[in-house]
Amino acid sequence: MELLVNILFGIFFFGVIFTISFFFHKKPLPYYFFIASYIIFLISLFNNIIVANGVMLKLPHFFRVISPFQFLLAPLSFLFCRSMLRPHQKLSWRDSLHIIPFIISVIGLIPVYTLSADEKREFIRVTSVSTGLINIPDAFGLPFYLTLRIKFGLFMIYTAYQLEMLIRFRKKATESLKKLNRTLIFWITFDTYLKTFFGIFIFLSTWITVNIPAAALLQISLVSFELLTSASFLIFYPQLLQGIVFQQISFGQSDQYPLTNKIMKSDLRQGIEYNLLEAPPKLSDVSSEDDQKLLASIEEYFQLEQPFLNPSFSLTDLSKALAVQSRLISHVIKSRFGVNFPEYINEIRFNYLEETIRKKPEVLQFSIDAISKLIGFNSRSGFYKAFKKYKKFENPGQLLDFYRNMR
Repeated sequence: MELLVNILFGIFFFGVIFTISFFFHKKPLPYYFFIASYIIFLISLFNNIIVANGVMLKLPHFFRVISPFQFLLAPLSFLFCRSMLRPHQKLSWRDSLHIIPFIISVIGLIPVYTLSADEKREFIRVTSVSTGLINIPDAFGLPFYLTLRIKFGLFMIYTAYQLEMLIRFRKKATESLKKLNRTLIFWITFDTYLKTFFGIFIFLSTWITVNIPAAALLQISLVSFELLTSASFLIFYPQLLQGIVFQQISFGQSDQYPLTNKIMKSDLRQGIEYNLLEAPPKLSDVSSEDDQKLLASIEEYFQLEQPFLNPSFSLTDLSKALAVQSRLISHVIKSRFGVNFPEYINEIRFNYLEETIRKKPEVLQFSIDAISKLIGFNSRSGFYKAFKKYKKFENPGQLLDFYRNMR
């Protein structure tokens, strides 16, 4: 038992060193949500160690200190996942609602926190003998096992939302984006499933194994495993600290949407594949820093959600998604690219079609109706009307013939 406690203390100190080193360099916002939850796991491990080692009576002021903070584990993990996979969804006042259970728990534990050290020792000694550790009163006098059920019930609700975000990301995000962030997505997925297992076990243990010491030991082991695996990922893959990496697609400067690789129509007839008419403006050429940030948010949103594939997608939808006024989005697109919003979306759709054809040549066998629906048009006539403004090809048939000849 002593050896096990020493090992757990070693894991705890490793986690402390890792946490301290984390703050040496500035990190993206999502990782501060991550490190906050990591610190709570660390304190929880320390708390469990001193309970298992019988040291709690020597450090009575640690009694129930971690309890309210455990209500923050799920929200912090959720916010980390959301801010990573949905960076366009900014924090708002509504996110402050996540700390309500924490505040309620603190209020309910004020009578315990105000006890002196001797009073806490006597309280722990008497209640643990008469009711057992699992039944020692927590916030508002509720037995500890009941507050555990509440905590991990909430934990599982948050975890369900995390899983939904991951599934949506895998379904909606561009293949290039998923490939670019493969390791990061694997880590987030692994960590989510690990915490899901952790939550389910803790939740069930309060019903089935409340009096079995092995259950408490397994809980400590799971916390330790969470601490070690999370730190290991960031140690062996420090590039993950950059957060999710997006491609530069400012009106097409990428393999995903090469919108500015404009081909002269006369050269197409001669079989020339690419002839750049003009170099695209750089993002730094945009008039202000705010415009640059807004353009980056639009690009990120398009890579994450591909909303342009929805025929009903509108400027209003984009405005709601980014929480930015429609007129500001129109202004930055017009000043950056010289086109209005519908033209901007349609050109992205056509270049998405080109990218799809390059990756899936079987699309060349589709009918025009099927192709128009594939890239977000709700009618054949709308597809042809929009194509008239596409500068790389004169008509859809020319685009299809061009790629057929390349095969």
